[in-house]
Amino acid sequence: MNIRRWILIIFPFIFLLYLSITPVVLAEKKEQPILKIEFKDGKFVKTETTREEEERKRKEGKKEKSLLKKIRN
Repeated sequence: MNIRRWILIIFPFIFLLYLSITPVVLAEKKEQPILKIEFKDGKFVKTETTREEEERKRKEGKKEKSLLKKIRN
């Protein structure tokens, strides 16, 4: 019975600690640059981009595709 009481007391603190650390880890991961190796003009080229730039490019691509669909219809 005493072990159950300690588990009930300690578990919420461990869980709250986990919840407080998780956003920090995710934020650090998001700031890391993305390395891409592309083949341009007969050479392999390394390019560094951030996740924000990749997300922005992807959103712009979706907008262009939706505009093309509207034009076709």
